[in-house]
Amino acid sequence: MESDRELFLKEAFFLYSMRDRILRDNRLYMTPVPVQNGLAYSGPFKPPVLGAYAE
Repeated sequence: MESDRELFLKEAFFLYSMRDRILRDNRLYMTPVPVQNGLAYSGPFKPPVLGAYAE
């Protein structure tokens, strides 16, 4: 079974290709992603949301 991190990394390029749709749709934007990113700023959300990665 894949971990959440492995699945997220496996699908990262697909998510990147869908970034415009993610940024336009609040439901997609606000989808929690249970993967710690280590970025200095990922928005005020815990866990980070998909929209923060798309930005």
